Amino acid sequence: MLAGPFGCGGGGGGGATPVPAMGSLEIGFVDSPSKAFQAISVNIVSVRLNPSPTTVSDADPNWVTVTAPPGSGPGELSVNLLDFQNDAVVFNIGQITAQTYHQVEVVFDAALPGMVIPSCTSGTQEGCITANASFTGSTNLVTTFSAGIQITSGGLTPLIIDINPGNPVPPAAPGGNYTLNPSITVVPNTAGFLATVMGTVSGLSSLSGDTINAELTGTNSIVAQAPLPASGFYSIQLPAAVNGTSYDLFVSGTTTFAVASDLTLTRGGPVTTQNLVVTSAGSPVSIVGAVIDARTKGALVGATVNLLLAQKSSVNCMTSNGVGCVVVDTTTSNSAGNYILAEPSPPAGTPYYVQAITTGTETQILPVAFSGTTGICAGSPNPNNCSFSLNNDLITGTIMVDPPPAAGTNVLVTVIAEQTGTGNLVGLTQAAVGFSGSAPFSMEVPPAPPNPNVDLIASAQDAYLGVGTQFSGHQLAVAPNVAPGGVAPTLTVSCLGHGTIAGVANSSDGGTHVRLFQSGVQLMDSTVGSTVPVPGATSTPAFPNQYSFCAPPNTYTVQRFEETAATTVPVGPSPSIVVPTPAPTATAGPCPLCANPTGQCPGNCSATNASPL
Repeated sequence: MLAGPFGCGGGGGGGATPVPAMGSLEIGFVDSPSKAFQAISVNIVSVRLNPSPTTVSDADPNWVTVTAPPGSGPGELSVNLLDFQNDAVVFNIGQITAQTYHQVEVVFDAALPGMVIPSCTSGTQEGCITANASFTGSTNLVTTFSAGIQITSGGLTPLIIDINPGNPVPPAAPGGNYTLNPSITVVPNTAGFLATVMGTVSGLSSLSGDTINAELTGTNSIVAQAPLPASGFYSIQLPAAVNGTSYDLFVSGTTTFAVASDLTLTRGGPVTTQNLVVTSAGSPVSIVGAVIDARTKGALVGATVNLLLAQKSSVNCMTSNGVGCVVVDTTTSNSAGNYILAEPSPPAGTPYYVQAITTGTETQILPVAFSGTTGICAGSPNPNNCSFSLNNDLITGTIMVDPPPAAGTNVLVTVIAEQTGTGNLVGLTQAAVGFSGSAPFSMEVPPAPPNPNVDLIASAQDAYLGVGTQFSGHQLAVAPNVAPGGVAPTLTVSCLGHGTIAGVANSSDGGTHVRLFQSGVQLMDSTVGSTVPVPGATSTPAFPNQYSFCAPPNTYTVQRFEETAATTVPVGPSPSIVVPTPAPTATAGPCPLCANPTGQCPGNCSATNASPL
């Protein structure tokens, strides 16, 4: 993760230009809750800083830039502000000149700065429909921070920026843009959102080119990454939830890997110390193989293949199912199902493991031994490499759309499978339903035993004004507790229009969630805006306790949950909520309930206010 551009080099006649001292800047964003919206998304291109205490133009040569992280899209990061109303989200870490900065600028995509999805409670436009957003002023927002942000040489300095979207103004007519008038401020007390882990990396006299990486435990989702100074001492700040967030750390680069797993960081808690030891990297080794569907014998394309290392030699990543192990590298299988990982040679007594994951199959972990510089895995279907044959079972069934699509058109229906009683996705397929009104579907899911039964959820992909919508206006069809390898009940989706369930969960904190269920099947999870002001925030949350769901007309139950350090537990009763079907509006189209005069499905939007939880 690099910032740029930064140049240095020889001058003419006067000797070499001095190389400026550099430090690392860790940038994160927060937001306050916003009422009556399912999403307020913005597209962030970069963050810029300037040392001047007075306003300067965008053309000033002293601006330095931290760009969007690699892999975030076409040079920008799209974020939903409502997703970090309680917790900070790291944008990127960049290398910039070590000095004090007084101005901060966030640069948004000038062509498409954001998108808005209103709920049905907005009352002015069709709810649960994605609309483009425009800014009333410049898409470059600047704030001055008089106290200054001191970037220390070789250090890592956190900077938390609060993005306030203002009060979105709806478009004058359907299909128009929402108007945002956002502002930014620097949150002075970053300890209100972040927790610190620090320590030393020892074993070598030089650590040039190595980095310290932090990822959410058990994933390959790197939250923050920073270069190691020559001293080996590091200090990194990471977003921490009220009830704790678990991280894995690893060192990578020119040395061997060093790992630490399951570090729980708590907001406002003590500094966590974690020391790591590395050695010189030997000749590189390679781990190659193929990921194959055991049932069809075909290649599995896009499967995730992770390299795992155990924190302790006593941990076997295969028998522990990855518990106590850290993902230090990752890749995906190509169109032929093949993959390759190139790694530093492991020190004696440090076994490597590879893990293959893809939706619809079991997850496998295999231990790696080396013949020269080539990895060989016990249990691989190919004894000369580290291939995987992933087992699965097939669920079949029928999807019906009511009313059927018009002749010559079709409705695309997505069917997902979740482990029964959870929101864990384990299967996904799509089927196009045409004029006949029905279509078969089949879906791979992890085999049973040992895997549990699954809940199926079918959702139609609708269009409004010719644009696909995120939330369906067709009734969601569910089938609970379906056995892998079985036949599912017929899943019928009826065109009923959009709906919203809105409510409050009183005295909420950063660990409060509300979940939506239909016939016992978990459909959605909504984070609740906290009533507790975060230390250092610029203001008290404007709309605390709020939660809402875009859910088509039906009968649901809602349940409050509270996160603890170890799990998420239900709190209180599960009240039943009815989203009424909107009153019919006569149209010439095939859907009798559409308010849109062109007869598209869906139309209308009905809101239900739930009792406080």
